[in-house]
Amino acid sequence: MNTDTTRKRAAHFLVFLLVFITFVPSIHVHSADGFTVLVLPDTQLYSKSYPHIFTIQTEWAVTQGAILVIHEGDIVDSATSITQWNNANRSLSILNSHGVPYSVIAGNHDKSAYYNTYFPTSRFSTYGWWGGNFNGNDNNYQLFTLSGRDYLFLNLDVYPSMDELSWANETLKQYANRTAILTTHTFLSTHGSRNLALGSTNYIWNNLIRYHKNLQLVLCGHSHGESLRTDYNLAGKVVYQVLADYQERDHGGDGWLRILRFAPSENKVYITTYSPYLDQYETDSNSEFVLDFSASGLPNPEPQLKATINIITNDGTSVQFRVNGTKYSTPCSFVWTVGSTQELLFMNAKFMSWSAPSFGIRFTPILYYHVLGNETVLLSVNAKMVSSFTDVQKVDDQATR
Repeated sequence: MNTDTTRKRAAHFLVFLLVFITFVPSIHVHSADGFTVLVLPDTQLYSKSYPHIFTIQTEWAVTQGAILVIHEGDIVDSATSITQWNNANRSLSILNSHGVPYSVIAGNHDKSAYYNTYFPTSRFSTYGWWGGNFNGNDNNYQLFTLSGRDYLFLNLDVYPSMDELSWANETLKQYANRTAILTTHTFLSTHGSRNLALGSTNYIWNNLIRYHKNLQLVLCGHSHGESLRTDYNLAGKVVYQVLADYQERDHGGDGWLRILRFAPSENKVYITTYSPYLDQYETDSNSEFVLDFSASGLPNPEPQLKATINIITNDGTSVQFRVNGTKYSTPCSFVWTVGSTQELLFMNAKFMSWSAPSFGIRFTPILYYHVLGNETVLLSVNAKMVSSFTDVQKVDDQATR
């Protein structure tokens, strides 16, 4: 081969390389200690009708250097369709064959014996990043240490049972020194509400999420669209709850997925939305945003203040009660026990939540307060799986204080 030919080929290669670097999408690096997690929202319609798009997603994921690929559930559309499970297996096996860590959880469309047949714990348990499981592979977690920081990725069954929540609580306690990220298939609506057609998910927040200061990010799918919700846990730390599900778009979702770029030194997570099928980014405010964990609306949650609630009257339509001597009333569609007394807990004189194990006959109420100066004002009374009661009024009770 002559010198001119060699030079021409070298020049052509350099041109190709520059074009490749310019036009092939990459995950933006924001800090030296950063790492990437990819999130696959509901793939059910890919498994049913567009398996090639599912495969494009996982083939692209192999090239991105992600530490983990998280599937948000609803792997298939019909839980009893062997064809759909085979399609899903072929696409996700690409991650296995290239040694890319990934996690799966069952969505409501996956609930059959086939889920644990095609994605049993034995498919994952030999890897060093595998942490553990509960109820087969319905609940599982992964452990990673990156740049000297420890992480727990916890994945919960769709509408987890109280036993599953108990297991999750113990897992989070066991790894309380790790930054935790929770994924469960169903959690938010497209409006950011936890009251969904299949049932409320407030019980997951009330019985699990709010108790753990190391858990500040929740991922979910199921609801067709995108939303972002922020609340504060009992430690006063912000908890971001992020929904992504694109199955209502063309071709079962057009291959859209989420890229989460963690930048620990900045205390931020950069989220972008990309389709390797369309080779496009979606850049509206619902699809590209930054989660900032450095700010907290409730700094320094200590000290804690205690209060007492006394149920005075209750006829099934309204209830009157006292908090530290001040009398309140609110509409109430369930029965509370008259004469019962419970202790409440205030956090930083700004936020308080409380749950009694057996208060009343039908439901366990969760009460939220806000303190304005020295004035205690009840904002809402929530019961598990019941809508909020916000019409709470202070009753003039000077003579009986």
